[in-house]
Amino acid sequence: MTNKIFITLLLSIFISNCKSKESNDDLTTFLFLQLATQPTSTAVVSTFAGQATSGLLDGTGTAAKFKNPNGIAFDSAGNMYVADTGNHCIRKITSAGVVTVFAGSDTGVSGLTNATGTAARFNEPFGIVVDSAGNVYVGDSINMLIRKITSAGVVTTLAGGNGGVGAVDGTGAGAKFDQPKGLAIDSADNIYVADSQNDAIRKVTSAGVVTTLAGSSTGLSGYVNASGTAARFTQPIGITLDSSGNLYVSDSTNSAIRKVTGAGVVTSIAGAITRISGFVDGIGFNSRFNQPYGIATDGNGHLFVGDYGNNAIRKIVP
Repeated sequence: MTNKIFITLLLSIFISNCKSKESNDDLTTFLFLQLATQPTSTAVVSTFAGQATSGLLDGTGTAAKFKNPNGIAFDSAGNMYVADTGNHCIRKITSAGVVTVFAGSDTGVSGLTNATGTAARFNEPFGIVVDSAGNVYVGDSINMLIRKITSAGVVTTLAGGNGGVGAVDGTGAGAKFDQPKGLAIDSADNIYVADSQNDAIRKVTSAGVVTTLAGSSTGLSGYVNASGTAARFTQPIGITLDSSGNLYVSDSTNSAIRKVTGAGVVTSIAGAITRISGFVDGIGFNSRFNQPYGIATDGNGHLFVGDYGNNAIRKIVP
């Protein structure tokens, strides 16, 4: 609510309740306190690229169009890579806001093709990360794959069973996923995957070796804090990594934020431990979320959560 609307509302209450001196005094005090405590912010929001109308159009800044963009990652040169989910492609945005199709169809066609640039095909790419060599990795969710894109736009499959669905650890095409979504990457270029429909957190090495770090190895959902495959998640979507090597997961259907150590020990840090959704700020388990999706961490260890069902960005401090 803007201050102008808020003031108008309060004044209307004031006028409608002017029945006595006492009520006037009470409302005047209430009005003063509310105006005095209205939050202020110096944050400046602007549109870097894209516009309110969806589409698939390359261009600079607001001349470009996207459709349901999700994951974002940066390379060492400051270029941004976006998983343009609804357009089934990966877009590249320079620091000057110039948008191009980096890999995948330039007409919004889905598919499963390893090729270079716009000859490649994806199906609802979601999470995205960049490694130390500038290679881009994508959670190709509906194709059930982890794809690799070189800096030259050459697309290959790093891991996953060529479109097959399952919860199978293995190397390359011998592994299987079920709608891999959020991705995170560590300093050794290991990729961590929120394997949403398998209710698990998977680890993929740069050689394509896939293991289950935490959560069911057979796709069982639930809400259990434990180590490794004894832990349970329900549709984890977002995932991020802190400077100490701990993972934080948006456990969406459990409406909770979970922590996973490098050894696979899972604990809950925020949200109800009884799987109750809501919109409540508070400490730890007294807080409430409603289908948290995206999650990121800053250099100070703060977490920022895209609280999808509550239409809000939430902040979690240590």
